[in-house]
Amino acid sequence: MFLRSSVVKKGGKTYRYWKLVENVRTGSGPRQQVVAHLGDLSHFTAEDWRDLAGRMGEPEMAAALERRVRQGGRQGRPPKWTLEDRSASGSYASDVVSIRLSETSWREPVAFGDVYTALVLWKRLGLGELLGERMNDSAAKVPWPTVAALIAVNRLVEPMAEWPMVRWWQRTALPQLLGIPLAAINDDRFYRCLDLALPHKQAIEEHIASVGQSLFGQSYRYLLYDLTSTYFEGQMESNPKARRGYSRDHRPDCKQVTIGAVVDREGYPVGYEVLAGNMRDHKTVAGCWSDWERGLVWRIAPCAWIGGWSPRTASNRFGSPQSICTG
Repeated sequence: MFLRSSVVKKGGKTYRYWKLVENVRTGSGPRQQVVAHLGDLSHFTAEDWRDLAGRMGEPEMAAALERRVRQGGRQGRPPKWTLEDRSASGSYASDVVSIRLSETSWREPVAFGDVYTALVLWKRLGLGELLGERMNDSAAKVPWPTVAALIAVNRLVEPMAEWPMVRWWQRTALPQLLGIPLAAINDDRFYRCLDLALPHKQAIEEHIASVGQSLFGQSYRYLLYDLTSTYFEGQMESNPKARRGYSRDHRPDCKQVTIGAVVDREGYPVGYEVLAGNMRDHKTVAGCWSDWERGLVWRIAPCAWIGGWSPRTASNRFGSPQSICTG
């Protein structure tokens, strides 16, 4: 909002009347809309200016309004009137600074909203406390649960391999949110953290399954099971599960591992197993079942498996409250 004036000549005298206007958008373009007719302001006292500014919802603007009226008929608002007059006011001088917008620039921005939301979800799930009880090492420069939080946030926000993650996290607000010095993280620390977390895989899956019910009302009545695979460039002699087999990536020349994954019907992850790359699809079921039925999710409620393997692979060993639907 700002002040505009109009001049009326009557009886050989000139009168200037003021009105408070604001810019509004219309179908014909921007227009000025009158908010209030203020009349002749030439005889206003200091108390009158304070009262007017208070009615406008800007009590500190009294001096600016008085100065504007004394300037006369110049259209528009005086330059910097808000900043100059607020900073000149004693009650606002301590918490207001003047800035030059023409000299203000945007430098080194970092991503905040997405990583902050992911970090809040990590805390709500209680994964930091869970890992803190199992993999806390006082000798580590950065606590391993904190490194695990960083990896989990990346997987949710912008999944990538560990070596480019070293550069990615520096472009976010995670160093400040997690309190980690930039130089304290490299890709080796990411790999070591994953190695340390692996022995606690079942505890993590059981915890997430339990929290999924309490926080999100997840239902595990129906579970979806499917397979995927990932291949490696190289001989992978130190990985006994890396074998040549049916390649879903059309790379039969490369060794691979098979991954069996279980999700609920909304896609919420329940568990996974890494299997030998040459294992036939139907043979993965028995091994995964024996591992997963020991987990918490199977004790929550009877459930039905829905998988993509051949019906001929269903066997009598799956007799239990659970059932299998194949196809």
